[in-house]
Amino acid sequence: RRRDPLVTVLRPAALVGPGVDTLISRHFEAPRLLTVRGEAREWQFVHVDDVAAAAAFAVDHDMAGALTGGASGALTAQQVELAAGMTRVELAPATAFLTAERLHRVGVLPAAADDLAYAVYSWTVASDRLRAAGWQPRWSNEECLQVLLDTVRGRHALAGRRVGPRDVAALGAAGAAVALLFAPAAGKETREFLTEKAREGREKAAEAARQTREVLARQRETISGAIERGRDAYREAREKETA
Repeated sequence: RRRDPLVTVLRPAALVGPGVDTLISRHFEAPRLLTVRGEAREWQFVHVDDVAAAAAFAVDHDMAGALTGGASGALTAQQVELAAGMTRVELAPATAFLTAERLHRVGVLPAAADDLAYAVYSWTVASDRLRAAGWQPRWSNEECLQVLLDTVRGRHALAGRRVGPRDVAALGAAGAAVALLFAPAAGKETREFLTEKAREGREKAAEAARQTREVLARQRETISGAIERGRDAYREAREKETA
């Protein structure tokens, strides 16, 4: 008799490792760490090698259902900031999420505002079932954080969008709250960016209006010509009937 298949769902902590590119990894590519007021963020990571080992372990031991895996314990926000050598910028939750939503709507940010919660609020997992069965992670949170920092070195991102070094200050202009992520020296570049984007917007709007007028004019000509041809055909038909 065929054995019923086992279904296993493995939910990891924040994933790190070579080639890993997530919203969390890009959070550490920003010039500063974004935090929300009143939240003592804790950080838990898991190395991709440990996730692979956990998946193989679950298969070997016929472990079905939902499983979670992560490094032991968690790091405080202060520990992460010290290890990363980064300063934080603290915003009111409403400001952070409203700004992120507006930037997502206009296509500046790839991630929806709801996804920002994974970066600014604590979320940790317990590995009780896996540990009870004998699985243990090889990588600690401290080691995972170092791997993450090595992976993102030299990259620049804002709320999930990767940008070039020259674009980092410019993207701060997209919203007053997000602009706080950047150094005060970016003010001149920000104003120039806004001026340039406003000019481009006016030019695009004018071009779109011109194209719309041309299309409408062609449609009117086509419709008018069709009506006139219909009238001519009607008159010719009437003349033949009366002839």
